[in-house]
Order: sequence, then structure tokens, then C-alpha cells
Amino acid sequence: SSKLPAAQRNKKTLSTIIEEDIKAILKTSLTKDYHVGIDDENLKIALVKLEQLTGLTSVKKEISELVKLAKFYREQGENLQTKFCDHVVFSGNPGTGKTTVARLFSQIYAALGILEKGHLVEADRQALVASFVGKTAEKTTELINHSFGGTLFIDEAYTLVKSGDSGSDFGKEAIDTLLKRMEDDRGKFIVIAAGYTDQMKSFLDSNPGMQSRFTKFITFEDYTPDELMTIMEHSLSEKHLTLDPTAKEKLAKYFNEIYRTRDKTFGNARLVRNIVGNAIRKQVLRIVDIQKENLTEEVTQTILADDIQELHAVKEEGNKIQIIGDKDLLEKYLMELKELPGLDSVKKSVEKLINSLKVSKLREARGLKVLPKNLHSVFLGNPGTGKTTVARLLAKIYKEMGLLEKGHLIETDRAGLVAGYVGQTAKKTDEMIEKSLGGLLFIDEAYTLTRGGGNDFGQEAIETLLKRMEDFRDKFAIIVAGYTGEMNDFLDVNPGLKSRFTNYFAFEDYSPRQLLEIASLICEKSGYLLDEGALQILMETFNYLYSVRNKNFGNARTARNLLYKAIGNQEERISALTSVSDDELITIVYEDVQIIDIQEFIK
Repeated sequence: SSKLPAAQRNKKTLSTIIEEDIKAILKTSLTKDYHVGIDDENLKIALVKLEQLTGLTSVKKEISELVKLAKFYREQGENLQTKFCDHVVFSGNPGTGKTTVARLFSQIYAALGILEKGHLVEADRQALVASFVGKTAEKTTELINHSFGGTLFIDEAYTLVKSGDSGSDFGKEAIDTLLKRMEDDRGKFIVIAAGYTDQMKSFLDSNPGMQSRFTKFITFEDYTPDELMTIMEHSLSEKHLTLDPTAKEKLAKYFNEIYRTRDKTFGNARLVRNIVGNAIRKQVLRIVDIQKENLTEEVTQTILADDIQELHAVKEEGNKIQIIGDKDLLEKYLMELKELPGLDSVKKSVEKLINSLKVSKLREARGLKVLPKNLHSVFLGNPGTGKTTVARLLAKIYKEMGLLEKGHLIETDRAGLVAGYVGQTAKKTDEMIEKSLGGLLFIDEAYTLTRGGGNDFGQEAIETLLKRMEDFRDKFAIIVAGYTGEMNDFLDVNPGLKSRFTNYFAFEDYSPRQLLEIASLICEKSGYLLDEGALQILMETFNYLYSVRNKNFGNARTARNLLYKAIGNQEERISALTSVSDDELITIVYEDVQIIDIQEFIK
């Protein structure tokens, strides 16, 4: 009213509140700086709640260090609202406690005097994005206004950026609105963007403005098998239930297996909640059939193994999660290796390595010093000598020895690692390594990575491999394979390669007798029989091929392809018969092999 000209001042104008008056008050409220002291009592309450959460060691450490810094700067007279106005990214798989921690994070910021209120406003793409122009900015602005003095938590924030979007998606409008308010109202509210690690990286890379505004990153690691069990037991205890020892043992095996085979969709605590819900339902259905006089307190409060539905398997820095292998499966895979035709030298080398690893595990279990064991290996030999087969078995053996989490094999070659232009090879190689974490990466004809000279992108792949072998030590292993001479040259090119690949396995060519054994095994598995004449001429053929072999000799591939040629000849022969017996349908005879052109198999 003081701004009104004297002529307009009357009883009505001086006693009426108009829209501009309210806007002025709101504007003042939204732009006001708050400088308050630390609320030690509420800070302690929030930190205790954080500490009581299962797992999340690195998250707790990050927030604890943040609180220490805030107290230090407060003592120095710094304004914490300007000092701690960074927006935050929470990255990790579902069910790792991101929303729970976000709520405590906001409360901690409020107790430190960084935020005025410390409340949490939860949102996702649906809450921010509308389906027509202009409405998205309005929805986003409304949510931001509600979060003033607190935190706006955007779950699955990466969904605001559509893959391959040409700019027509309204998610971009939400991002633009967010970025402007995050800058204009810096210090008045905090944004926490959450989601899967890889997708959040792509989300930030999609707009330079986001990289400059989201500058604090907290990673939520998956819960370990022991932590999943703790969450399970705590969840049941809240409902006055306990696990029967047999049920606990069954769950322990399940949690161990799903942890080893987990991917980015791993459900963590959400998975446990589902198991708890199903177990309680099964338990109730079980006890309703029990006679009332037999319903003791123990019966009604115990979850049995039968109550757990059929389960199917689908960090603190410096600490390695203890994974337990399956002894029966280990023996099975070792026996499969032993029963492979030939490969005597390889079998001895594998046995020696495994014995060394077993002793290391035993020393570790007894608290003795353990020399680091390197699983990275070089497979030397001609094609068809069983390198891929042995690699696949080794991956499974390492898993059951507790050395690798998943025990899968990822096969690749130069084409799978090297791109055609600068910068893309490292990305391509990283993606292949990411797939192989927890298992083995098998690189066939690895020597081709150095064939293009100093300017070849293969060198970029090698440098990326060497770095990741260090970054992800103990999380995966690499096997490089190829011809003996070429592989020795490959390892000599880079000193880093030779120092990291310390296990060498020499795959010798199969002898004629072993090739015949391989052919017979393939025959048997395919439902065929070799008569005496076929066996005789196959032996003569393998003797000849072996005597004229060079480094391109196909070994088991030659045996397989030769046999398939014989089967094709057999099919052509019996198709002309008017009446065919079962024996004739399955038997390979002399002439089926004799008419094969052997020169096709000499390279």
C-alpha cells in the first residue's frame, strides 16, 4: 500500500489483499536464505537409522564423511547452503535402499542446516512428464516448488531421456525445466537422480548441463548373500516369525547362487520381500490343516523349508565376498575334463594350477599368508584342439572353487573388440569385459589385435584390456588363444601382456588314434554307428591327414567335418533303397567314407 499513489489510497485499497501481494510474499519465501545451526539431536537420530540399515558400507562411509566435512565448515563460519548445494546421483540395482537412504539423506541435510525442512518428494517420469506441450514444464515446476527446503528424489531418472529421441519427447522439457531451477534456486532444494549405473551414466552424458549440476555420486552395491539372509531374518522377526534351520540352509544356498548369477535386474531387498510374502502365505495354508491341539507357539511362528516355494537361480573396499562352491559339481566338471580325448599336456597343466589354487584357498581359510594367484591364461595350439571346450570347463571349475562368481564364458575375437574409428574400440572392449565379469573372457586369435601396426585400433583394445585386468582384479579372467608362434609374438609386443598372462597351456594336435576316438564319440552322440570297414578307412584317412598336416590342420574340426561328409554319403546311399532297416539307417559303412575327396581337408 505504501507504493500506491496518494490519490489511490482509500479504505478499500488499503484493506484489500490482491494477487500481486501474495506473489510478492511467495517470491520472498522462495528466495530467502536460511542460516541455522546444527540440530545435533535430529542429526544423531538420522545417523543411527542409517547405521542400522543392513549392508551399504560404502554409502554409510560416504555420508559419514560428508557430515564430518559439514561440521568442520560450520566451525569455520562457512555457509553450508552454498557449500553443500551439489545435486546427487544414486546409482545401483533395484532394492538396494536408494529411496530409504534418500529420505535419511534429506533429514541429515536438514539437521545440518543445509535444508530448511528435510522432507522428501518422490517422483518419476510419469510424475514429471505430460503428454502435450507446456504441461510438462508446469508439472515439473509444481513438484520442484513442493520440494523447496527438502529433496526431490527422481527414480529411474534415465527414462527422461528416450533412446534415439530426436527432441520431440516431452522428457526433454522436464530436464530443461529441472536444469534451470537447479541453477536459479541453487541451495534451496536438492535433487537426487537415481537408477541403474550404466543408464545413469548415459543419462548424464546426454546433456552437458546435467554433468555440471550433478556432481556428487553415491554407488549402492548389491547386497551380499549374508546381507540378504540378515534382511530375510529381520523381516520375519518383525512379524514374530523365525526360520527353521533346514529352511535357512536352503535359503543360504539360493542367495549364494542368485548373487553369483546376478545382473542389473537383481532385485536385492525386493526379492527378499517377495520370498517373505510367499513363505508366510504357504505357512498359513499349511497350519490351517493342523489340528488345533497341535498348534503350539513354535509351530505357528516357524517358517519351514516346505513353506519356501521352489527357488530357482535365475562392498567395502578391499573386502572380497566369500562365495561357496558346489563340491559335487566341481568333481563333475573335473571328471568331464579328464574324459576329454587326448590333451594330456593340458590336463596336467590344469591339474597343477587347480592344486595350487586349492592350497591357496586352504592357507587363506587358516589365516596364513597367500600369494596372489593369477587366473589369466594363454592357450597355444592349432584350430580344433579343444581350446574353447577346455575354457568353458575351466570357467565352471573356477566357479565351483569359489574363484569366480558366475562361471560363464564370453567368446570373442578381434571383430568383437575393435571398432573402425577413434574412441569406439575402448567402449566396445569395455562392453565385452562388462559381460564377462564373474566369468571368463575368451579371445580367439588374440594375436590379430597387434597385426595392424602402431596406428591400429587393436592397440587401443589391448590397452583397455590391460587397464581393466587391473581395475577388476579377481572379478574375471581372460584367456587369449591362438597359434603358438603368433601368440608368442603377440605377448612380446607389450611387456604388460607378458606380466599379466602367467599360465600357459599347450594344446597339441590330436593323434590319428585320438581323431578316430573323437569321430566315434560324435557318431555315438548323433545316433550313428561305424562298422569295421568304416573304422578301418577312417583310421587310414586320419593317418594320412596327420602326416601331411601344417599349422592349419583342423584336428577335431576335421574329424567332425569328415564324419558329416560320410553321413551325407550314407543318406544319399540309403535313399535309393526300397526297404531300409533300422541298422541301415544308423550304420556308416566303408564306401560312405571311401568316396570322400580327402584333398578338401588339406589346407
